[in-house]
Amino acid sequence: MVGLAGVAVVTAACYPFKDDLTRATPALLYVIPVGASAAIGGRWVAVFVAACTTATFSVALILPVGTLRVALPEDALSLVVCLAVALVVGSFVAREADRRRQDEQREGEIASMHEEYRRLVREGSCSPRRPAGSRPWRRSTSGAPPCSERSHTICARRCRPLAR
Repeated sequence: MVGLAGVAVVTAACYPFKDDLTRATPALLYVIPVGASAAIGGRWVAVFVAACTTATFSVALILPVGTLRVALPEDALSLVVCLAVALVVGSFVAREADRRRQDEQREGEIASMHEEYRRLVREGSCSPRRPAGSRPWRRSTSGAPPCSERSHTICARRCRPLAR
C-alpha cells in the first residue's frame, strides 16, 4: 500500500512537468517507493511495486501518454533501466530488512537465555563453578585470574584448562 501510494505521489508530482523533465528524473524518483515497500513488505512486494512503477511511468510520463506503447527506442531503454534499478534496489533493501529482523530475533533469544541462566544460578539449580570432575583452570596468557565465577563455556576471560 505504501509503495503504490508513493508511485501515485511521484506520478502526481511529475505529471505537470512531464514535457520539461528528462526521463531520468521520474525514473529515479520511482525507486523511492520501491525501496520503501521492500523495507516494509519484503522482496515480492518490491517486485510488484517495481512492475507497477514501470507501467505507470510508461502510461503517465512517456509519449504517447495514456498507453503502454513507447514511441522512441530511448524511452524503451528508460523503462527497462527503471525496472532493473527498481528491482535491484528493492532486492537489496528487502535482504537487509530480513537480516535486521533475524538479528533482532537472535538478540532476543540470547537475552532470554541469559536471563534463564541468571535465574537458575539464583535458584541454585545451576552452579556457576567449574563442573565436578573437570580439570582445574590456569591463568590465561593475558594474565587474567582463573575463572571461578562461571563455567568455562560461558567465560569471557578466555580461561584454558591446565595441561596434565
